[in-house]
Amino acid sequence: MRQLGRRLFLLFQLICFAALLYELSVIAAVIFASMPDVCPVFNEGGIRCTTPTYTAIGKYGMTGLLISVFAPVPTLLAIIGLVFAVRALIRWRRGRAPTAPPPSTTTPPQPAAPSPAPAAVGAKKKWRLPKNPWLRFALFGLVGFLTAGFIAGIIQRIAG
Repeated sequence: MRQLGRRLFLLFQLICFAALLYELSVIAAVIFASMPDVCPVFNEGGIRCTTPTYTAIGKYGMTGLLISVFAPVPTLLAIIGLVFAVRALIRWRRGRAPTAPPPSTTTPPQPAAPSPAPAAVGAKKKWRLPKNPWLRFALFGLVGFLTAGFIAGIIQRIAG
């Protein structure tokens, strides 16, 4: 039961990081499309840009912005994802402290730990998330970016 709770928490973290990356991509799209030489008409009434690519970027940004305003769940999950990212960064920074004692103090030698039993032949190795918070954030970010792109593509096809 405890492992199920950990997996559900990791799934929740994954969803929060995906929402954070989605919100960051929406903000980037809105900033890019709101430049005067890219999209001269950029408001809630319509988006008119210089090229079809810029129009698609502007529509993605406006759609994401409207989703964030009228359904604040992605924004709330993004804020929680930001809290998780800051927490992981703080833990990572604290973990960088030297672990060896200063040279002036001496510690008695520790007995060697017993070696673990060898794995059975043909047994599958469990897949685990990396312990480094930056690698974990990058993995969650990649999955979140792909998920946000997939969802945005579905919304664009439904919307028009």
